[in-house]
Amino acid sequence: MRGAALLLLLCAVASADPGAEGDPYAEWRFVAGAWLWAPSLSGTAGADGLRARVAPRVGAGLIQRVEAWPGDVGFAFESTSALLRGDGDGKAEAWALAGVTDVSASIRLPLAAGLELFPDAGLRYLSARVRMEDRTGGQGSSGERWLAPRAGLAGEVALSDGVSLSMRAGLSGLGGDRTSDLSAALGVRLGEHSTLVVGWRRLGIDASEGRSSRRLRLDASASGPFAGVLFRF
Repeated sequence: MRGAALLLLLCAVASADPGAEGDPYAEWRFVAGAWLWAPSLSGTAGADGLRARVAPRVGAGLIQRVEAWPGDVGFAFESTSALLRGDGDGKAEAWALAGVTDVSASIRLPLAAGLELFPDAGLRYLSARVRMEDRTGGQGSSGERWLAPRAGLAGEVALSDGVSLSMRAGLSGLGGDRTSDLSAALGVRLGEHSTLVVGWRRLGIDASEGRSSRRLRLDASASGPFAGVLFRF
């Protein structure tokens, strides 16, 4: 489902006309990018009665984002998939598979030359599954999915011609299940429409499901560097 929606938006990007000269937000403007992410899991993880404090081990992730701006109000679709690993107190190993999908609307607030803020609000769909295995062969696995409102704030400042610094923060939650996002990135323009982006992202997840021995517990964060290319049309 996420892939189909992303494909439709990318098709729209490919068929769009470039914006007018001057203010790039004067007409329709499109942004599409993909980043490889190397997150490390740290915190507490548990499933089916197995629970441990996990030490970071590097996992793998993919971040994809598409934006459409008909003016100073824009719409965004972002998908994050990550396979996370952790070493639980030397007694167990933990694996977590997380998928995050955000759909949001944002408004552009130019504050000064080269400085812009983008408050946004929307919905976040998250699926999380944890698998635990202890040194005696015991195993546990459980998962959870939920949809919750999300609000955030992004900012971008031009450091020089072709180089910019951006930051993004967000919170999402409903009941006892919460997520938080924090990222910072440096963008270096490669050409008229392409920008190299490198940065750091932290995704925090606090989720629980079930009762007594059958319980998913993921009170942890995944953080690490990311790098990719952003295209603007």
